[in-house]
Amino acid sequence: MFQGFYQAPPEFAAQQQAAAWLGAQYPQLQIFSLGESAAGRRIHAFGLGDLREAAVFVGGVHGMEWITTLLLYRLLEDLARCQQTGEPLAEWEIGGVLRHRSLVVIPCLNPDGVEIALYGAAAAGCYAPLVEKLVGQAAPCRWQANARGVDLNHNFDAGHGKLRQMEIAAGITGPAPTRYGGESPHSEPETQALAALCMALHPRQAYAFHAQGEE
Repeated sequence: MFQGFYQAPPEFAAQQQAAAWLGAQYPQLQIFSLGESAAGRRIHAFGLGDLREAAVFVGGVHGMEWITTLLLYRLLEDLARCQQTGEPLAEWEIGGVLRHRSLVVIPCLNPDGVEIALYGAAAAGCYAPLVEKLVGQAAPCRWQANARGVDLNHNFDAGHGKLRQMEIAAGITGPAPTRYGGESPHSEPETQALAALCMALHPRQAYAFHAQGEE
């Protein structure tokens, strides 16, 4: 990756540079936009191999967990390099593996949340007043939701009703820095985009990467 990318938090401008750099270095890498976030930031997606029935890796679901975004960019770069050069990765011959398997990587599903966690409410665009109100006296670096105060991890249709009951029991009834799943499943552009991708590709597996404490 270009110099310094892995030594700093993955702000959106750096992610755009990373996508352009990867595309220039590895022409076999399929790069496309999954859609846009609530505040209008592009959600980058990358594919290796035949994308039908691919495994899907998703990072940056929670803003404060931006280290997962760096992790997936690093994995993507290593896989693309080894596919191109023929060198093994962890004793696996990646070119051979990708003849039978495929992968879609979405390093940052929630670019607005990452920017808010890094730079505060001003990074939320037109939602800045809402985010500023929700953050209050708390540190923005603990922000997990998207720019509209919806926790994307709670916004999918799987178990949404049960999660909603748990949120209400915890006193979370509206937009919040974390754990508010929205009034209905897939109410957010980020979750809509990921659900549409899964409906189109019918992935074999989907993995969401998260971080907590020192893990």
